[in-house]
Amino acid sequence: NGQDEGTKHSVLHYACVIGNIKAIQVLIENGANINIQNIKGRTPLFIARQMQQYEAEKVLLSLGAKDDENSKPVSYLNDEK
Repeated sequence: NGQDEGTKHSVLHYACVIGNIKAIQVLIENGANINIQNIKGRTPLFIARQMQQYEAEKVLLSLGAKDDENSKPVSYLNDEK
């Protein structure tokens, strides 16, 4: 669960930015904190939603990520367009 010194982004956050599903799964299977927060309190799930990484969102939720009350599901965002 090492984090970037400035942003406090974890490797899991970065995997969610680019939607790397395999990395997300491997990180969580090997003990990464699925609900880790960056300096702004944003979780990997929030980042996946922010970056519109649909598959990453689904994987995180299926693996037990807590639904962040500050972020809307990607499916909801798509309905607004």
